[in-house]
Order: sequence, then structure tokens, then C-alpha cells
Amino acid sequence: MADKKFKVHRLDVPEAVERVLSDDRDEMPAQMFGGDVTEEQLHLLKRAEEQNADGMYVVLSEVHLDDVQVLERLSDLFQGYEAATPPAGYVFMGNFYSAPFLPTQEGVKNYREGFERLKLLMRHVPNHVERGTRFIFIPGPRDPGAQMLPRTPLTNYLTSDIAKEIPGVTLATNPCRVRHFSRELVFFRHDVLKVLRRHEVVPLREPGQTGPPSQEHVQSEVARLLLDQAHLAPLPLQESNIMWDFDHTLRLYPLPDAVFIGGISRSFAREHKGCNFCSVGPFHKESSFYSYIPVRHLLEPCDVPDRAG
Repeated sequence: MADKKFKVHRLDVPEAVERVLSDDRDEMPAQMFGGDVTEEQLHLLKRAEEQNADGMYVVLSEVHLDDVQVLERLSDLFQGYEAATPPAGYVFMGNFYSAPFLPTQEGVKNYREGFERLKLLMRHVPNHVERGTRFIFIPGPRDPGAQMLPRTPLTNYLTSDIAKEIPGVTLATNPCRVRHFSRELVFFRHDVLKVLRRHEVVPLREPGQTGPPSQEHVQSEVARLLLDQAHLAPLPLQESNIMWDFDHTLRLYPLPDAVFIGGISRSFAREHKGCNFCSVGPFHKESSFYSYIPVRHLLEPCDVPDRAG
């Protein structure tokens, strides 16, 4: 310390605590995840899982409703599940328009037209309605609304009253928390990988390697960092756009059963400390999405084939 410099050779983040350990040793209220569910209700939900083990969620990101090809893929997706078994829910993460939203008369008109087209598709899925399928819409960074986290839901007006006209539609906040029986799922539309790489203090390096790290290592480190930090946006306040009074909505303690991040980066999935972590790629580019069965912890990458073959 003669030169009055504090030298750090290695800096580690404490590891996340597995959910089973948190449940066993920490006295956490049943409402920790959100909502007003009681301990007794949680036990009842846990027992009900045995008879509802196949409930599935379909998760998509960057669903551009002004793109004809995207609408064709959505139509094929709906009809595919309509003819088979409709899922418990669809989670659509923005952006819902290919260009940033402009608060002009023309901008509002164009934005609403996308949801009008989607409503036409969703009126032809009677089996979904009978099953009680949920349709959850989570705004992206270029959708209407203040650019702060957490994001407020899209309004009925801008979504052409889709929540009023189509059964099972929920206009959700960003991030969004969903309880499936006793399982806890978190959905967040944010370009997390891009933001974290931009704010690296030192360049990320793969152990034992020189040069840039592999894509697989970067993906694993992103999953590990977010879950170990127990936060969806682990950045200093001056580098984030989080409303301090609502920072608790971005926390990941205790670890949920699954965390889904929607973004523009390539899709990938990892498991860390018993939590399924999934980055959902852009649907408008890759036709890709994920299906997830919470009770079985089964996460699968899927895609919608182009009609041209």
C-alpha cells in the first residue's frame, strides 16, 4: 500500500441460495413474491399441482404486430395449439411495433392497428377460451410509456381495447410476476445482456483463455450474475432508470422457479441453483419462442416454420 492504491486481484459475488434452502431456513412471508396468498392457500395450490402437471406457458419476445410475417406466424402458432392442447398462457413481450412509438396521431393509429389485427386472429381460438388460456402482454423499451423501471402496463386505448374484447387478456407491468399454482415465474423485457456488457468495469474473460470470451461463457455469466445478485438490473443507481421506491419489484430473492428475459440478443437457456433462466430471442427475426411447463421444470426452445417451407 506504499503507493496508496488498493489493488484487487479477484472480486467474487456471493452465490445465490437455492430456493429449497431459503424455504427451509428463512422465515419468508407467503406474500414475498407478491399478492395476498396465505400459507394455507399455498399448501392447497401445491397439492393441486399433481392434477395439473402439464400446464404450459408459451413465451415470445419482440412481437412486431405491424409485420405481416409475424402475424402469419402467430396465426399458425394459435391454430397449432388450438388443434392440439391450448397452453395455460401466452406471454408476449414487446416491442409490439418495429419502430419506436411516436405520440402523434399517426403514431397512435399505426400502433393500434397492430392490436386490431391481433384481435382478428384471437377471435378464432374457441378451444383456448374454453380452457381459460391467459394472454399476457408486457411492454418493451420502445413501446408507449415512461422509460422507467418498473414499466406500467400498456393502456386499453393504445391496445385497441384488446383486454376488454378478448377473454383472458392481461396488460401487465414490466417486469411481470406470475404464480402458477405454487410455482413462481418472472418475466422481464429488457436488453440485459447489452446493458451489462456496456457497463463492464473490466473486460469479461474466460478462465484460462486469452481474448474475447465465448458466447456460451457470456450467457452463463449473465445468468449467474443476475441470479447471484438477486436483481434483474444489478447496476448502480446512476447507471439505471429504476424508480427507487419500486426497486423491490426487480428483486429475485428468494429465487423464483424461472426467470425469462426478453430482448434482442440470441436466445439461450441455463439452469443456476435450481432456477430456470431463459433469454427469449426476437420472434420477428427467428420465429423462435420457448415453451415452459413449470410443474415439470421443462423448458424447450421452439419455432414456427415459415409457410413457404
